[in-house]
Amino acid sequence: MTGNSANPGSSNDAMDARPGLSRGDIQQMTNNAQQLLNTAQQLQKQMLQSGANQKDLQPVDDVVKGLRALSDAKSYSDPNHLAQLASETVRKVQQVDLDLRKKFDTTNQQLFLGTEEMPAQFKDSISDYFKALGKQQTQPTTPATPPSTTNGGRGGKGGK
Repeated sequence: MTGNSANPGSSNDAMDARPGLSRGDIQQMTNNAQQLLNTAQQLQKQMLQSGANQKDLQPVDDVVKGLRALSDAKSYSDPNHLAQLASETVRKVQQVDLDLRKKFDTTNQQLFLGTEEMPAQFKDSISDYFKALGKQQTQPTTPATPPSTTNGGRGGKGGK
């Protein structure tokens, strides 16, 4: 199939509920990818100048390759391939970001705790747990009406 397949009612629409990308959308996305590619290449150059080894450069090289592909309008012809390419590139960017933060931001201990991706079946439960914790922390620590210490106005000691 070639060209823009935005034919309402076609069998492809039933399988893919996303609206088709216009040429303007593709142009904007390729421009954004190109800008990110330029930034990644600048990072790559800075790392080379600072003496980074090939092991340190490999993840950035992978990001550059992904962004180079995303900056090519041809990558937008197959929605499934595009989604996979974008997902892989974002994951690689996140990993490079985390690796650099671990290497250079040694004051942030949160970077070193639980950096592995959580299993999909637990994401909702964990998200709900942290939302509940957040609500507990935002609630006032003192009740709106303090409990009565006078035992109904009669005093608390030996009132026979």
